[in-house]
Amino acid sequence: MVKRFIVTIIAGITIVGGTAGCQTAKPETVKPVPIKTATIRVGTLPVEDGLPIFVAAKNGYFKKNHLNVEIVNFQSALECDAAFQAGQIDGFMGDILGAALLDNAGNDVSIVTTVLGATAKEGRFAIVAAPNSGITTVDQLKNVPIATASNTVIDYMIHQSLKDKGFTPAEIQTIEVKKLPVRMQMLLAGQIKAAGLPNLMVVLAEKQGGKIIVDDTKAENLSQTVILFKTSFIKGDKSAIGRFLTSLNQAAAAINKAPKAYTALLVEKANLPAGLAQTFQVSHYPQAGLPAPKDVNRLLNWMKSNHTIKDDITYSRLTMEVKPK
Repeated sequence: MVKRFIVTIIAGITIVGGTAGCQTAKPETVKPVPIKTATIRVGTLPVEDGLPIFVAAKNGYFKKNHLNVEIVNFQSALECDAAFQAGQIDGFMGDILGAALLDNAGNDVSIVTTVLGATAKEGRFAIVAAPNSGITTVDQLKNVPIATASNTVIDYMIHQSLKDKGFTPAEIQTIEVKKLPVRMQMLLAGQIKAAGLPNLMVVLAEKQGGKIIVDDTKAENLSQTVILFKTSFIKGDKSAIGRFLTSLNQAAAAINKAPKAYTALLVEKANLPAGLAQTFQVSHYPQAGLPAPKDVNRLLNWMKSNHTIKDDITYSRLTMEVKPK
């Protein structure tokens, strides 16, 4: 009995002593490392595809993620490409075809995310027939010159979608009209029978009597809008690019939750006519992620078959995975 009592006392002393030792030790204070604000210069065009970028700036998401994003607006993809090659911007919103052409010309470029077009339902390009053309079916487009601009995503959409519908190469005819406003004007005036147009112009053309013949949201996913940067810029501060993608994710979530709240911003930034603001259907925007390999490879194979790019341009060479931070 005495022995058990002594052991109990010794055990109690050990426990108390151990506890006292723990209480006197002070945990080391670890100061959080401040995140340095990074500056990113991003080129955009006045189109609905760039809405997440505009919302991220307007809602302060870039600032909250320690970014100073300078949005540089351009009126054409050619101007944007030229600024990128001249080092005036670090990255821009464009398409996969444009990225492949830049790579082919020896530019240091990597796609980091899709901003619109992760699925076929997001974003739209269409072949629209003129109001009095008499064209109402796809088959009536055989051997009809369709206005487009060569080496663009619309040009690719026209050729690939008609090929998928059984057209032979000889039956797919196009006519060069590079400037979209001129193309639209010629279509509505009946100077051309059909044209490839982006979503906003499709809506406007349809309201003025145009007929949608091919809608790429109802077939294979042929068009994606992406964001790309100089590869060296990404490697120089991958964390900043990750925070940029987080900001876009936050903006996409806000748009998808209340799309009508951002139609005024589309009027301001994306040339949406004020008269369409109440009825215009704002697109669904995806969370950050690379375009699907099959969609990219299909486009690259089309470009290679036209001898537009070299054979060594591949999906892995054209993309770089960066995780949102």
